Amino acid sequence: MHLVVTAERIADDVMNQLKAWCSRRLSDAAGLICDGRAKKAGRRKWFTEHGSTGWIEDDEYFQNAIRYVSEGQ
Repeated sequence: MHLVVTAERIADDVMNQLKAWCSRRLSDAAGLICDGRAKKAGRRKWFTEHGSTGWIEDDEYFQNAIRYVSEGQ
């Protein structure tokens, strides 16, 4: 999965929060969560250990990153 995100936070924190919330929602949609707790099957590991984060310093690079994510993957 590739995302282009703007935030006033540390890049690793944003990535970790996105992965955590998405994992919760995916586990819930897969029926692995009941009453806010993981069922016996437990939560799945939906994402890799880490990921790539980087700063986009100018508008041209920003537009190219958006184009890559939406059209070039």
